[in-house]
Parts: sequence; structure tokens; C-alpha cells
Amino acid sequence: MVHRGHVLCAFAQGTASWSVLRHELMAIKTGVDLAGQSELKKIMGVTSFTQEFTTLVAPASLFEALIVDSHNLIPKLVTQGITSIEFIEGMEALVASSKPTSLRSMKHRIDVLDTENLVCKYTLIEADILGEKLESVVYKTKFEASSVGGCICKMSSEYHAKAGVELKEDEIKAGKDKAMGLYEVVEEYLLANPDVYA
Repeated sequence: MVHRGHVLCAFAQGTASWSVLRHELMAIKTGVDLAGQSELKKIMGVTSFTQEFTTLVAPASLFEALIVDSHNLIPKLVTQGITSIEFIEGMEALVASSKPTSLRSMKHRIDVLDTENLVCKYTLIEADILGEKLESVVYKTKFEASSVGGCICKMSSEYHAKAGVELKEDEIKAGKDKAMGLYEVVEEYLLANPDVYA
């Protein structure tokens, strides 16, 4: 089944970055390879980044938790960052905060939500972090079964720069690290609670 829509996310005050959360999680890691492989490419105003990582979590469970039920699960797991996620129109969702912060909200348009092939493609269309440099960011995530059990998560991001702007690799890396922090939070939860989303 394929769905389309929007997701709007807001963050609570005091959340400096996902990398802080990521480093805290690394202290309790279970040895699963989340570093994986990555590659950065630049083509005419679009900087593309691909990455994959493996985990012991089953593909369907990770897809359900990270994508399909993220509006329920993520605000529970990331209480210091995301205050809420709620659908605002069809497949649109609103994540809101009453506290001021440098990153108050993000709005994603869900371009593809394929629950049979475990693929999600979505576009960041509104956010403080787009700033003066970015028009949008397109994300695609695919969850595949690993031959040794668990899952291979393949992610790609396309950073669409505004006219005349050149993005630096460290700017892309910062965004990637924030996203990985969220993936790690969900992975840790699923490893600790294997019957959830089974």
C-alpha cells in the first residue's frame, strides 16, 4: 500500500542536537553496527548522501516503529526533543512545542509510504534548519532482510540548495548524525522490547 501526505514536527526547548542523544546511546550500545557505509555526491545544486547500516531488529518491526507508528512512539522515546506528532491532514502530521527554541518545527511531505516493500520517501519542505541555504531535503529509507538475520537499512538524502549556494560536507554530516541519533533511539527500544511491533 502506498500513501502520501505531510508530517510537521516541533521540538522542545533545550534540545541542542540529536548527536548529544546519539553519544548517550552509544554508551549502552549492544554491538550492532550502526556506522555502516556511506557516500556523498554533489551534482548541480543537489548534494546526495547515501548510507546503510545493519541491525538485529527485523525489517518489518523497524519500519513499523520508525515510519508507520512514529507519531506515537517517537514522542514517548524522545521526550526532551519532540513534544508531539499528530496528523493534520490525511497523511500530514503536526509535532508541536509550546516552548521557544532554535528548532521549533519541521514539516515533511510524505511522497511514498510503501508498507509492502518497506519503503518510505519524504521531503522536508518547511523547517528552521532549511535556513538561507536549502530549498528542501528529500529522504528515502528502505528496510531489507539481512542474510544473517535482522535488517539492512538503506537511506538516501538529497539536499536541494538554493540558487548560488554550495553546501559543505560538514553541514551534511551534522544532519546525518542527527537522523542517526533518532534511528538509534528506536533501535535500542526495539532490542530491549522485542515483542513490540513483532
